[in-house]
Amino acid sequence: MHLEPFEKETVITFNEADKKAIIYTRMKSIMAILKAKGIQPTKIEKDKNDKLVSKEYEVERSFILFGRKERKKVEEKGNTGNIKGHVKVPRKAKGKRAVTRSNSKQPRA
Repeated sequence: MHLEPFEKETVITFNEADKKAIIYTRMKSIMAILKAKGIQPTKIEKDKNDKLVSKEYEVERSFILFGRKERKKVEEKGNTGNIKGHVKVPRKAKGKRAVTRSNSKQPRA
């Protein structure tokens, strides 16, 4: 069974009551990532020609991460001289790198 690009999807389902998350995917790249992490599928769907269509996985909810930010050390110059600190650098902000302060006590430039 040939899948069109818009049919190759991944759906992650969880709620506040359960400690498990369900990952349903038709994307081979996601299947490969989960296999590399040692996660076995709980359900495998194949078509009538025995060709793989999708896999479903059950994982701990803590396995699912959202909004992971990169941390980068920078040097900021303020009224009190040079202050070194960590700032959070989001992955992308419409083509520009947005910088936010992780410590509100740092003086503003």
